[in-house]
This record gives sequence, structure tokens and C-alpha cells, in this order.
Amino acid sequence: LTLLQISTLDSWAMVVRPLVFKRPLLMFYFLAFIGMSAIAVMNLVTAIIVETSIGAAKNDREAENQFQAVVLQKMFEEIKELMHVVGDGNEITKAQLMDAYEQNEDVQGILDHFCDIQDVLQLWDVFDEDGDGNLTMTEFQQGFVAYQADATRCLSKYLCKHF
Repeated sequence: LTLLQISTLDSWAMVVRPLVFKRPLLMFYFLAFIGMSAIAVMNLVTAIIVETSIGAAKNDREAENQFQAVVLQKMFEEIKELMHVVGDGNEITKAQLMDAYEQNEDVQGILDHFCDIQDVLQLWDVFDEDGDGNLTMTEFQQGFVAYQADATRCLSKYLCKHF
């Protein structure tokens, strides 16, 4: 109890003064104890703050990942709808997309939710894995996930327009 009183500096002079008068070298012991206990308390406080911050950052990352998964799912559903409107529902050609974009306001609306038509055309060749000029929903999804750095612009624009 006495050392706790000294480490919290709660009337510590009443405890230390009589001892130091009898043995002056004990002052070094008490000063060292006060210094070490203060450092230990500061380390504990810092550890608690850091641990709380790390936990909050982890929770933020998990929430962001869940949010992006929901957004991607919604986006993929809209792309499926686009493939049904423009193509046969399973795949779409670049020519079909361009014709539909120029002639159909609904297609323009769907594409403008994601990104500019030029961005879509640039990503088309990247997403078309088999190089046949047709883009299937599977190719789109795999391409979007694999080339997220290029596709992030589209996702950012999509988020800005919807949320």
C-alpha cells in the first residue's frame, strides 16, 4: 500500500521524509521507483490507446470490405441487366454495346452510373480474357476483381452517384 501511495504521489512526502532523514541514500531508491512507476503507467496508457486504435482500424476495414461487397453485387446485377438489354443475356459484343449506347437512353443511364464510355472501352480488352471480342458476365466479374486498380475509377464514380 505504501509503494502504491508513492507511485501515485498521494502524500508520498509523509512516508518518504522520515525514512530519508534516517538514511539519505534511500532518496535514490524512491526517486528511481517513482520514475519507473511513472514510465510503467505511461506505457500502459499508451498500450491501451494503441490497442484500441488497432481494433477500430480492423473494424473499419471489415465494414468497408462488407460495404464494397454489397456495392459490387449491386453493380454486377446492373451489368447483368445491361447484358439482357443489349445482348442475349450471357454475353455482349463491343459493337452491340456502342450501338446500344448511342441509340438507347436506358443503356446510357446504366453505363453512366459506372464510368464514362471511354473507360468502358479501355477496360473491354483487358476484361475480354479469351480475346473473342465478346464479354461474358463471368469475364466482366473476374476482370473487375483482377484489375481493380483500373476499375477503381468506375467503382468510385458508381459510389458517388448512388450514395
